[in-house]
Amino acid sequence: MRQFFINWFCSFGFGLVFATCAIGQPANQSPPKPVEASLTVFLIGKNAEGKEVRLAADKASPGDVLEYQTVYQNNGKATVKLLTATLPLPIGVGYVAGSAKPINAQASVDGKVFSDMPLKTMVKSAEGKVEERLVPYSDYRALRWNLGALPATEKMTVSARTQIISVSGSTAAVEKTK
Repeated sequence: MRQFFINWFCSFGFGLVFATCAIGQPANQSPPKPVEASLTVFLIGKNAEGKEVRLAADKASPGDVLEYQTVYQNNGKATVKLLTATLPLPIGVGYVAGSAKPINAQASVDGKVFSDMPLKTMVKSAEGKVEERLVPYSDYRALRWNLGALPATEKMTVSARTQIISVSGSTAAVEKTK
């Protein structure tokens, strides 16, 4: 079951990239794709000295922390403007607080509406009072970075960590790992 989860988790569009770039192209040809995204997933572990290391993420279990690194390479001849990177987070994982790099990432509970982190929501208490509460990290469904411009031949990297909560999809609190 663990191997299936990693295969499923890694094959559903992580590291999506959206780029806006004005390039003239005949109507019968596909538009060029100057930006390529390359995703690498690491299992975060510890070596014999207790130092954090990145390992191959071929197997993982609930409680394990995975790091997603996506490198965006502009192979075009012009600067790509308004570059946005989105990392979907499936049910069964929780975002690890403070792990997004660059740090200006926004989060979403539905993959459509993004806000600065930490996400907050208004809830009605048992007494009927409306209170602001933090959204659990396990409810985050996507992260997004507005990267701006990516000059020709340049690279940009985004990364974030998640903790596997369960393979079945139930949720639990996710604390920041040390």
